[in-house]
Amino acid sequence: MDEIKIIRQWFKDYHKWKIKAARLKPRQRAIQITGLPKSKPTDPDSKMIQYTNATNECQQRLDLLKMMVDTEENGKLYADIIEKRYLRR
Repeated sequence: MDEIKIIRQWFKDYHKWKIKAARLKPRQRAIQITGLPKSKPTDPDSKMIQYTNATNECQQRLDLLKMMVDTEENGKLYADIIEKRYLRR
């Protein structure tokens, strides 16, 4: 029973990772030269690593559903149920 709860939570976390990936998505910004820094300097590599991790977490869930469709006898039905319940809400 605990395994089912863990799997449910893993699929529920999809939205958390999707929002985090959207927030961390690299964007091009114009350079403003005002003479004074407005925020703490950040490491651009760490932001890119966090973005990559968040997108990978989302993709793992989608890949698992795709694998279910390909390998299970009723995989298409189960994958549709999981996708509509947890990924699309």
